[in-house]
Amino acid sequence: MINSLKERYLNKSNLLNILLSLLYLSITLIFLYLSILANSDLLGGRHELFVDERITFDGVKNILHPISFKNFLWSILNGGDQRYGRILWNSIAFFAFIPDLIFGSSGQIFSGRILQTFLVISTCLVFSFGLLRTWLFRIILALSLYTLPYVDYYATMPKPEPLQTLFLALFILFLFKYKFNFGWHYIFAGLAFGAKISTLFPLVAIIVFSLYTYRFSSRYFRVYLVTTGYFLIGLAIAVPILILPILFIIIGFFITLKINREVDIKPQNFLYLILLTIALILIFYNNGIHAWLNGTFYNTSHGADRLSTGFIEWINYFLDVWFISPIAINIALISSLFIFLFLGTSRFTFAIILSGFASILGIFLFSHRLWGFYLYPGMVILIFGVLLAIENKFLVYRIRLLSSTASIIFLCLFLQIIFIYWMPNTIKNFYVLSARTKNQDYIFDSLSYAEAIETLGNLSREKGRPINVMYSPALFWVESTANYTTEEFWGPYTRWSEPFDAVFLHRDSTPQGPKFPVDSPLYQSYLYEQQGYRDHVVFERGASCNLKPCFYRASTMPNGGQILIYIGK
Repeated sequence: MINSLKERYLNKSNLLNILLSLLYLSITLIFLYLSILANSDLLGGRHELFVDERITFDGVKNILHPISFKNFLWSILNGGDQRYGRILWNSIAFFAFIPDLIFGSSGQIFSGRILQTFLVISTCLVFSFGLLRTWLFRIILALSLYTLPYVDYYATMPKPEPLQTLFLALFILFLFKYKFNFGWHYIFAGLAFGAKISTLFPLVAIIVFSLYTYRFSSRYFRVYLVTTGYFLIGLAIAVPILILPILFIIIGFFITLKINREVDIKPQNFLYLILLTIALILIFYNNGIHAWLNGTFYNTSHGADRLSTGFIEWINYFLDVWFISPIAINIALISSLFIFLFLGTSRFTFAIILSGFASILGIFLFSHRLWGFYLYPGMVILIFGVLLAIENKFLVYRIRLLSSTASIIFLCLFLQIIFIYWMPNTIKNFYVLSARTKNQDYIFDSLSYAEAIETLGNLSREKGRPINVMYSPALFWVESTANYTTEEFWGPYTRWSEPFDAVFLHRDSTPQGPKFPVDSPLYQSYLYEQQGYRDHVVFERGASCNLKPCFYRASTMPNGGQILIYIGK
């Protein structure tokens, strides 16, 4: 029966091919339409943007509107922010150049967002037409990647993950072409790693698999050396601040290869090369490497971390929350997948599945905050790997009854999750994003923004001088002017001992805001913030505070934020 179904499937008509291709195109266009709808809202300017979007907006604006040529070079090579590869800002700037010329900041904002949509679509296209061979599995892949939890977030928010995932898709495409051997295609791995360092988890899994497959040997040092060089070139493109040290390292590689013209590199010369590389890293540590490490590997903690969050909490969250669907269906889905994998699959497709698992496992083990969007790159790779493995089973191998049953159960459960849970949730999220300027929060934030500007103007005139203001970045941001300077603060407000002319607090920094958990790394700062509020804030201008400097609460804004005015000159 299985073989007869297989024959019928392989001998499908050209008409069916056309219909299936139109269905694939329709799914892609619907996703694009929903993304455009969502990305077309909230284009009023920088002050309206979510904090994360302001990070990329500012960097891109500096590239598109530099004050000098030197400033332009600094913006694309360094930019003062290394948390992600500069390739994120540079790619958005390239994509937004013409829209920014025509439409100004609105064009820049829209372009930065819609680029993410195109990156998501491009990843799906690479996997669909690079490695999958049947329209049925291409359609299932498109349905899954365009409805995956948090895809609406990545299709509307400039973040490095879509770029990272596209580079990983290209890397995987050429891995299959070269049968997981080492070579020039590792440039894509370097680009992905440079875009975001979480690439390390799937990359290590793939490298270990390749070394095991081709039996690691000193005879292949030349290949390893060349491959490392290509990886470093990709990293340098993604993180230009590393160009100089990487250039010298690659020159060292080149000299080593020239000295050793024979196939095998002499072990002592390889040792010299390692020592040279270490020396170069130390030499250039303060000229790029240190800044990159500080922005990435040394910057993984966050105020939202919970020390109690670990592997078990992630597993519970993954099964009970991330999937959206009932936990019983999720467990059945994963169980059928493991049965299918246990019964055997191609070693290369298994390596891709393994790299997807490695990406997810890395988040489970090392992230102390339950942010589901962190799982996106690993889930994309995992879903593709599983669909490729099942397709290969049906098209290439003679499959056993138990294996075919497990794969069919998996597909049925997976499609049920997509159509009943993922798809409605993603569509709803896109429509919510498309109506952000119509919801109550936006209206209250806009009214509070107007009140903030009016208050700052009045206070500056009252004092007869420019004033200095501390301002929460969680509010609609007020830019500095000749009459006032706004300085942002992150996390709990702790600078109570400094007599700023005014302090603008988001609701979360007031006594009415949420309490920080005891195991938060910011818990002590939160306690200091709350105690500082009690000691330094009064509700009437003529009252006295427990401690100086003293502020009076001039207003509670419509969004719950508060304006504190310094009682003094």
